Amino acid sequence: MSYHATVGGSDYNGLQTKLEWQNAQGLNFLLAYTYSKTLGDAGDLLNGGSTGGYRAPDVPGLGPKFDWSLADFDLRQVLHFSGGYELPLGKNKPWLNTGKVANAVVGGWSAMVDR
Repeated sequence: MSYHATVGGSDYNGLQTKLEWQNAQGLNFLLAYTYSKTLGDAGDLLNGGSTGGYRAPDVPGLGPKFDWSLADFDLRQVLHFSGGYELPLGKNKPWLNTGKVANAVVGGWSAMVDR
């Protein structure tokens, strides 16, 4: 068993927007965009970093706040696209709308694309 703790502080500010489109035939798209900035004075323990403490704790006379800068895990811009299609099978759909057993087996399926 091991235990790791990150010592330090961080500040995150971000703007998140999304554009979503759906049509009656079961097609949908989602476009999401995030603009952000993360500042901090500690190393990154979660994203593959090996430091859990301050990045520069031994700077004489200045202390940890001297090392306040962009965080190791700062991602300034993120663009995400996803889409899906609800297959026209089963209850209240054009194909294979034949009964409870068929609806339970083939109804409610969809296909997704995620980038």
